[in-house]
Amino acid sequence: MDRKNSQLGYTLLQLLLALELSTVVAVVGAPNVFEFYATYQLKSLSGQLGFDIVRARMEAIGQNKYVRIKILSGTQYVRQVSSDGNTWTTEATRTMPTGVTLGWATAEVRFDKRGFGTVTNLMWVISGGHWKFIWTSVIGTITLL
Repeated sequence: MDRKNSQLGYTLLQLLLALELSTVVAVVGAPNVFEFYATYQLKSLSGQLGFDIVRARMEAIGQNKYVRIKILSGTQYVRQVSSDGNTWTTEATRTMPTGVTLGWATAEVRFDKRGFGTVTNLMWVISGGHWKFIWTSVIGTITLL
């Protein structure tokens, strides 16, 4: 075959078929991407809240103070410390991203100076219709469910 007379490149039909196939793949795959992101966000944020609760307990033991995680609203919580269990100082405030909400059975997890919880508590994080639970016991154990 003579290279001078041959045509290089793709025909319009080939380009349109490739574009159509890539569009179909994108439409089919897009809902899975959103589902994956919501699941990732849920695991990440519930893990962060669980870490903050564990940190509060360790801080209570290490600094011989009362420490609590208190939910202020469905989108925000704070970590606070106290020497006497009555007057609280806020050390950190966390705000959840848009679309993520916090729920609770009791609005705070409180640890005494020995690291024991004052009440058994259940908190949860909701993202994209999925739930992740964080349970704390009076002996100070924290479980992600």
